[in-house]
Amino acid sequence: MSMEAETVELSGVEARVAAYYGGMGLVERIEEDLGRGFDGDLSPEGARLYGSFHVGGAPAVERLLDAMPPLEGRAVLDIGCGVGGAVRALARRGAFARGVDLTAEFIAVARDLSRMIGADPGIFAVGGARALPYRDRAFDHALMLHVGMNIADKRGAMAEAARVIRPGGTFAIYDIMRAGPGPIAEPQPWSDGPESSFAETPEAYLAAAAPWFTEAARVERREEGVAFVAALLSPAEPRPVSEAMRGKLVNLAAAFRAGTLAPVELTLIRRD
Repeated sequence: MSMEAETVELSGVEARVAAYYGGMGLVERIEEDLGRGFDGDLSPEGARLYGSFHVGGAPAVERLLDAMPPLEGRAVLDIGCGVGGAVRALARRGAFARGVDLTAEFIAVARDLSRMIGADPGIFAVGGARALPYRDRAFDHALMLHVGMNIADKRGAMAEAARVIRPGGTFAIYDIMRAGPGPIAEPQPWSDGPESSFAETPEAYLAAAAPWFTEAARVERREEGVAFVAALLSPAEPRPVSEAMRGKLVNLAAAFRAGTLAPVELTLIRRD
């Protein structure tokens, strides 16, 4: 793997977020995994580690895509694409998919994986949700999975999504959101502390989106979240998480059980 990370200048929260994800050890685990022998299988079943870094894994991606309009032949952007699991899922459905992520290390891996399977590495770009490197109305639809928890300026992110999505298009969000009152123990899987952790209620998302989007659907997945995290923490898990991540998942599991946090699917429609 070439693992050539693109250089970008970041500051403030974005710099902390990129440094956090770049230093999590995920890239190193992927390199180790690929070093054992890559057979070209980037399906959810064949590439679990570098498929989906969010609650519910690849099945949660497929469920989100199932709820969207037909994707074949449509231009679709994954905002915060990680190493490209959802982008590959979109491509399997015939979409013209693109992925953008703040973490240059993730984009380097996504591009290398594309080269390995003979796909275009140019579909991935480095960029933040509040400054997307695409022209106005470039996409029919967009996704954002487990990204909003790192964005304080949700109105700014909604404005950028609205800029690149054509009228009538769908913006499908799957984030961990605040579901009830009470303290949230830090750290969490997406952050080492409150400086870059901004879980908000669905109502806060909708208020931020109100100038451009209309709510079409909302589904809370708290029970699925409880079960998914419990499985990750199980001694039977074939790929044990690190001790640092284990503590974060314990905090997340406690928040799910208490009803303070929950994974939520939020479907928005871009108005004219």
